[in-house]
Amino acid sequence: MTRSYEKKGRLRKDCWAILLTCLLITFSCLTPSFAANTKTASIALPSVNVLTWWGYLSPPWVKPLVEQTCHVKLSYDEYSTADEFLRRWEDYKDSYDIVIFDDVMYGVIKGDISGKSTHDLSSQAKHYYPAIRAHFYQQHYPNNIAYFYQAISSFLWNPDNIQIEPSDNLYQIFRKAGAHTAAIADDPIVASFLFNPYADYDPLALIKMKQRVRLYVTSDYTNIASTKDFSFAYSDAGTALQMQALHHNKLKISILPQYTFASTDLIAQLNDNSTTTCVADLLTSRSFLYKLMYDSYYFSPYGDLPKMGNSNYLDLYQQYLSLLPTIQWIYIPTISEFEVTNRWWQLMKLSASEQILG
Repeated sequence: MTRSYEKKGRLRKDCWAILLTCLLITFSCLTPSFAANTKTASIALPSVNVLTWWGYLSPPWVKPLVEQTCHVKLSYDEYSTADEFLRRWEDYKDSYDIVIFDDVMYGVIKGDISGKSTHDLSSQAKHYYPAIRAHFYQQHYPNNIAYFYQAISSFLWNPDNIQIEPSDNLYQIFRKAGAHTAAIADDPIVASFLFNPYADYDPLALIKMKQRVRLYVTSDYTNIASTKDFSFAYSDAGTALQMQALHHNKLKISILPQYTFASTDLIAQLNDNSTTTCVADLLTSRSFLYKLMYDSYYFSPYGDLPKMGNSNYLDLYQQYLSLLPTIQWIYIPTISEFEVTNRWWQLMKLSASEQILG
């Protein structure tokens, strides 16, 4: 019995040895595949998510440049109105690493962005054009904010349907437009600048001003400016220059001092990730903004004039720089001031809803 038990024991040991050998062989065959998958996962690029004004990051060269320079996957959401910006910000602000926004929104989202990064993005300001640098320092922005692009308000007009003179007031411009179409930017602070000079918040101001004009309230008036019925649009000069180039210089641009203000877009870094820092530094760099000028038609805070390209853009850029010492900057409201102005703007659009087509 003892010998029989020992023989059975040896058989069991041999079986376990064979089984263990098979398992080792099987595992060794699987290991390279597992290692390959681990290697693939380890080189997945981190994502940097940006909320931005429409058109800034859409030129085809921008995404490859950012991704190759910073070794990231760049994704971005765009907006074209203040309302759309606020909706996206409220819904997804925790998902963004960088935000590019109109300076009039600063008071509204200040609490969400201040101190989100310790990186000194504002150090770029020491290289800005002198008048722009002085204005930046006057605002006392936190260190994670810098300037993106500068703008100036303007009138784009169709000489076939209207003639705008430097001495014209807003009522005269609308009267000259007759029954033609026109467009104004959908922005409560811009609207207040135009229609609320006495801060009386008249909800009928738009109806009284527009007279017979078929008015669109929109920041993207590409299709409107393409019609034969188009008379004028009031917007930033960057958008106006894009429309002028699109229509082969058939449209004119005028800067009327009484309706002109300077404004800027801000860029804020929202965390201290090294990839976010790389992208933020690139987007605010002198070389990047200089290259992007040729696609956006906005003005660099560094004051660098283009060396070639659209002559109308160059002329307007030079005019902008010459006006900077005396031009007024758009007012940056507090959050409560913005809410009051925005309610008035929405009410005024609603009051004119039967007349406004946009």
